[in-house]
Amino acid sequence: MYKIDDKEFETLSDAMKHAETLNRFVVIKGADYEICGKFGVDSIENSTLPDGNEYQWKMRRDETHRSWRKKLG
Repeated sequence: MYKIDDKEFETLSDAMKHAETLNRFVVIKGADYEICGKFGVDSIENSTLPDGNEYQWKMRRDETHRSWRKKLG
């Protein structure tokens, strides 16, 4: 089961298709993980999305991330 906002979907594919129709940044929550982003974007040129908005990206790390553990020692 996958969830976007309060709407539930049986498959990840169905959730991603719905996310494309929203045309905004979304979080798809599954049983064991989350997927986030603006779905349906297929190209980025000069830090700009096809709809003209600026592309922004942030890497989120938690204590389970390998590079995080390397820094801790």
